[in-house]
Amino acid sequence: MKTVIVSVALIIAATTDSTMGLAKYLNELPNGSSFQQGLGHPGDDSSKTSAFANAFATAGHTWSASLCAEKFPSSTMTNGAAFGDPCCTWKKGGTPDFTVTVFTTSPTKATTKTASSSMGNVCCGTGSSEMLARQELLKEGNEFKKKSAFLGVLSRTDNVYLQLNPSATRLVWRQTPGPSSSEEIPIYRIGKVCTMGRLDLVILGQNGQKLLELTASTTSVRDLWVQTLEELYLPGQSEQNEEDAKNLNEKMEKQQEKQNEQYWKDRTQELEKRRLDAEERKKKIGVIGMKYTAQAMAKR
Repeated sequence: MKTVIVSVALIIAATTDSTMGLAKYLNELPNGSSFQQGLGHPGDDSSKTSAFANAFATAGHTWSASLCAEKFPSSTMTNGAAFGDPCCTWKKGGTPDFTVTVFTTSPTKATTKTASSSMGNVCCGTGSSEMLARQELLKEGNEFKKKSAFLGVLSRTDNVYLQLNPSATRLVWRQTPGPSSSEEIPIYRIGKVCTMGRLDLVILGQNGQKLLELTASTTSVRDLWVQTLEELYLPGQSEQNEEDAKNLNEKMEKQQEKQNEQYWKDRTQELEKRRLDAEERKKKIGVIGMKYTAQAMAKR
């Protein structure tokens, strides 16, 4: 069975305080055995329920296709994606697409990790369930630093929040903090997503034009976006004309040269830092050694 670690707020309806009653309702949900009563009762207060708890009660405490397809409260993620059933195919007693083993308080912090033995079944007619789960994470979005040229000369950096739109056909971003107008790029325009260093990624158009240059907060976030975007734009590569393909290849070669330069720059800085650290340690050892030598001579 495909195993995915998903950090996500998953809330269950709570209509009884007894352990037997709780187990009864958990059996009606995908991965129900992974959930605890505290997730259904905010603050472990059995008198309180959540929006999902109410929706689950309205659905007759059963997992239906309509309930599965609904958005999880305060999230762009569907209930199905949150509970490990993104394709809404789970039946009571069956095995869900994903095994939910970890969850926190916010779907926006969800991450996925696929077991090395996982193959990923095709579902929903659009790709594997693992791919769909990654797309859900991009729809939640992440913060990046966006690099751009000002007046074509000076570089500037803006904080942006980047998301995949609900239909997984466009990249949408807006400056943060505060409200601002959004910008977007159709997925079909993407020709290549390149990595730079540990945190940077560069999105090139099919004609080689640089569309976005971004810096992620962590390497894992950067790699998730690179992998998922490749899964989205690569199917459209066959429609690329010969001239655009040539321009893109030339741009990719230049980008590879920059990446190599950045690698050796980072490597040189790392080696220099190690050298300075070693010299600093030698100085400290030398000072300590002189101190004890002086003490020994004074006792003679």
